[in-house]
Amino acid sequence: TRAADRGIVPLYDLMNHHNGRINTRLAADEEGGLSVIATTSIEPNEPIYNTYARGGGESTVDVFNNYGFVEDYPQLWRWSDVDMVRLAE
Repeated sequence: TRAADRGIVPLYDLMNHHNGRINTRLAADEEGGLSVIATTSIEPNEPIYNTYARGGGESTVDVFNNYGFVEDYPQLWRWSDVDMVRLAE
């Protein structure tokens, strides 16, 4: 399971991660529940894709640190000067 911002979502592990083929999104309701909603028509036997970089600002490095895998392309590699100084220490 994955811990989303609002809870544990066991269905999350059944979805494939891919930044370029996302066909779902998470939606929160007023009671704290979460739903996985298709953003396109998903045909039978077609993979369900989501991204663990939900906010769009997470880089490939963040996904690796948080989830333990390196994304397939397209990837987002982002470093700041602060990160580079910290790594050099």
